[in-house]
Amino acid sequence: MIVFPLVIVAAVALTFAFFASGRLRRHVLGFEDPGRIRPLAMAILAWSAGMVLFNQLTFDDNDNAYLLLALLGLVMVPVGLAFFVESALPTGPWRRWGVLVALGIFWAVGILCAASLMWALVVIPSQQYPDNDVFVAHLLGLFVIVGLLGMALLLFRPIPLR
Repeated sequence: MIVFPLVIVAAVALTFAFFASGRLRRHVLGFEDPGRIRPLAMAILAWSAGMVLFNQLTFDDNDNAYLLLALLGLVMVPVGLAFFVESALPTGPWRRWGVLVALGIFWAVGILCAASLMWALVVIPSQQYPDNDVFVAHLLGLFVIVGLLGMALLLFRPIPLR
């Protein structure tokens, strides 16, 4: 059970190291701009965040209090799919439009996920649960979503349409 979060942390650390080092990018890719790697990395990170929300933070499958986390985890699948499809598009105008569509879907879903988790963090204390598991799971889910939004800011720069 602890192996999956460690794999996610290692993947995020390797992604940071890869994009932080221009020398490593040139050595591994043979050129400076990793045009297909960034969307593919974002797809993997979105799917990983969905897995964490759906599998790791849903402590009790029979409790309705965790339905929001499970739903948000499932919503991350089409978000990752949009980035995966964008990474497969050929270079040119279709690719630029693909980036804009994938980022639009990502930001719309990410902001709605963060807003719904913040709303849940406001409502959960009034429900008087016997322990803090539900609150902690939703708080960790908010950290996962905010971290994913931050990774998108690091990985993508605005691409102008020509």
